[in-house]
Amino acid sequence: MTSENEMLDAIRGLGRDEYIACRQHTCLKINDAVHGTVVVSTLGQAFLDTPAVQRLRHLKQLGAASFVHPNAEHTRFTHSLGVGHLAWGLGNHLLQAGPALEFNAMDLELLQTAGLLHDIGHGPFSHGFECSLPAITGKWRHEDMSVRLVEYLVEEYNIDLERSEVMTLQDMISNDHESKHRMFWSTEDQWKLQIVANSLNSVDVDKMDYLMRDGHMASRGRHYDFSGLIAHSKVNGGNICFSESQIPSIRELFQGRFTMHDEVYQHRKAKAVEYMLMDALTEADSELGISQKAFDPEAFMQLDDSLINEIKRRAAADPSNARLAAAAAILHRLDRRDLYVWVGEVTVPRQALATYQDWSAADIMAYQQHNTGIMLQQADIMVHNMCISHCNGDSDPLERVLVYGGDGMTVRAAAAGGAGGSLGYLTRRVRLYLRRHCHDEGSKQAYIAAAAGAFKQAMQQRYGHDLDFLWYTGGHRSKQAAWLEQYQSRLLPRQQQQQQQFYGGSSSRGSSSSSVMINGREGSGVSPWGLN
Repeated sequence: MTSENEMLDAIRGLGRDEYIACRQHTCLKINDAVHGTVVVSTLGQAFLDTPAVQRLRHLKQLGAASFVHPNAEHTRFTHSLGVGHLAWGLGNHLLQAGPALEFNAMDLELLQTAGLLHDIGHGPFSHGFECSLPAITGKWRHEDMSVRLVEYLVEEYNIDLERSEVMTLQDMISNDHESKHRMFWSTEDQWKLQIVANSLNSVDVDKMDYLMRDGHMASRGRHYDFSGLIAHSKVNGGNICFSESQIPSIRELFQGRFTMHDEVYQHRKAKAVEYMLMDALTEADSELGISQKAFDPEAFMQLDDSLINEIKRRAAADPSNARLAAAAAILHRLDRRDLYVWVGEVTVPRQALATYQDWSAADIMAYQQHNTGIMLQQADIMVHNMCISHCNGDSDPLERVLVYGGDGMTVRAAAAGGAGGSLGYLTRRVRLYLRRHCHDEGSKQAYIAAAAGAFKQAMQQRYGHDLDFLWYTGGHRSKQAAWLEQYQSRLLPRQQQQQQQFYGGSSSRGSSSSSVMINGREGSGVSPWGLN
């Protein structure tokens, strides 16, 4: 039986036509909901059936956002297959469109494999693991773990790659502003680093696939199609550039990413779930060794989304373990949809963006009012410093994208009529969450009001009084209670009238209020705590 290593030796010496013919006979074909048929080449197959890649089947692509968008149950495994598919397709097109480029079959094998492996370093629950788990935040990046796992897999499973090919694969995966290349890359070969992870202008196949896939699976009614970008691209001066006709598609890529972050990835309820999951992992860390495993490639492969079930099992088996009990209690709240409460949020004024500093719970606590009868503790609240951009700070992302016109000349897309005018390309919002578990609705409303008061004072102190706040107006159970109260307020007078008709005269069996209270306030468009 022919091994993948023997096939790789044969592929290295093939020309274009021979390689394409070989690929047709040796590839693995997989049906995909987004791209139809995904083809995995020889090198990709060598990595595909390893624990590190198969682990991606147990990582939901959207992490905590899948709790809010229940149709979005797709995994990082399917996303990685899609990225590999697009990486091979774009690489093959560029080689065909640029006859001056030297064909190398291994370049295409490495490009597809880079797409397949680019997310193997992701921890449980997507980006929340590295952004919200205190033990590793700021010390660990999934891109770095992906790179380490590539080396681990090559050695552990004896995959026949030369040292230069391993480093090429790693550079293709982790090519961002914080990474150091492992190889010297000539100006003419920079395009190979702009396909999977494009640090030049952020137009890459990773974004193309996750926007297409996530938009479809989250049922947002958005169907992105970036096939035109691939079909109308070429290499000029060592960089990938696109036809001027594709400027609307490029703009759609950046705007689509912004919209998906706003509506899906950083949805207010999704962040509440994410914070709860990370709090549960933090409580269980000392028992399960989660943060230690994050730094060991072999142990890391034990970490996936099933951690929450392991916590529940371990807590049930050892009820006396306080840390596991605390973690399980948070997960029980999650199962009961007793989420951390989104108290409110404010959009940071544009004039304050340049000097913006992240808020902490301690910053908000400094403005707590002490005459409310409620004493918030720092652990009671969480602050989400939300930032969404178009991948170029507060500048037009098209300033970094190269396009070509009919004359073949390459210019910046913004200079070719693609500028977006005076639009704001970066948005910051400050959100406040109540973490505290309250046993009754009255207590919950009191703590929300205290947190909201401190939040408003803090925001106005730094940004002024001309702010547009959004406030919590009650969860679905509060709304059910409000509806029932309205219903009863209408039903009671009818019952009294019937009793008066039956008994003749007035009844002292009950009375009704002339005003209907909703979520602790009269039905109106103002803040429930008089904060507007």
